[in-house]
Amino acid sequence: IFAKQNPRFDRKKFMKACDADGTCGSPAPARYSPKHMSEDFQTPERKAEGLIVDRLRAVTPFRILSEETGWIAGAEEGAFAWALDPLDGSVNYLQGFPKWGVSIALLRDGDPILGVVHLPALDECFVGAVGHGATLNGRAIVVSAVDDPNRGGLATGIPARAMTDEASFATFMGGMLAGRKVRMIGSAAAALAYVAACLADPYRETGAMLCD
Repeated sequence: IFAKQNPRFDRKKFMKACDADGTCGSPAPARYSPKHMSEDFQTPERKAEGLIVDRLRAVTPFRILSEETGWIAGAEEGAFAWALDPLDGSVNYLQGFPKWGVSIALLRDGDPILGVVHLPALDECFVGAVGHGATLNGRAIVVSAVDDPNRGGLATGIPARAMTDEASFATFMGGMLAGRKVRMIGSAAAALAYVAACLADPYRETGAMLCD
């Protein structure tokens, strides 16, 4: 649909770029060790960002909003833009915990119209488009029908930029107590994708970014 609306968009070239080597520059560590945690957090994130930005710029003229760099200029400043988190769940990645991934969305006038969350270590790829539903590895997914927080499994997290004062934590804990079960997996993108696939009911987190 997007390709039909944008004649200059080369879908075959874009899909070829997407199918190319999409690693983060190095495999995830097999297990936790102090050596892994001493690694510069930004190293794998920057490598992943460079790979993805290069591929997107090669096939589309749109500007890119990356969580690592901010706005990256494109060949044209139109209604469309990409939003990118090249490595969401970096602590998980460094510790060898498989809940980490890449989040990419296409925005039109600031609103997401197409999104992909890929968790490579788990071979899970979530895709959604406005008006066309969502899939997990090609299979249709739907959100939970649970509408009572006391019966739902809550996905949440504490972002690195979260407020740590007593009042903020009291509010946070109050929200968590409303759920039947609470899960904190360390990746906002993965948690949101799991809500889309009915693997969690609600998601609640303050401070999450658009790129997630």
